[in-house]
Amino acid sequence: MEEQTKNQKLETLMKSMNAGPESKESKLIELTKQNSILDVNLLKLARKYQCLEEQEKLLRREYHSKDEDQALKEKEFTLRICRLREWKQKAITQMRFMQEKLRVAIPITEYNLLKKEVELAKQQTRQT
Repeated sequence: MEEQTKNQKLETLMKSMNAGPESKESKLIELTKQNSILDVNLLKLARKYQCLEEQEKLLRREYHSKDEDQALKEKEFTLRICRLREWKQKAITQMRFMQEKLRVAIPITEYNLLKKEVELAKQQTRQT
């Protein structure tokens, strides 16, 4: 198959060499046009490639910055959760302490009665 294409190219080359000067000039003009078109296409593709390359760089930067932000937020939340757990543990300890104090404390009604009795006793001792 390669040999056939090579043979065809050689035949067309031979025909173009044997052709007159007019056909050579037209062939030269045609090839120059094709070359110009290819140059323009190459420039367009180069610009597109540069744009895509810049977009890719921007996207990578954004991705990495978001990834870093996410990691920082996760770290902050973890720290906050740890602090809340510590606070909860302290609150539980304080509640247990206060419940124990409340359990051994005298009810307010008894306290008021005892206070009145003490005041009456003071008044009686002052009067005597």
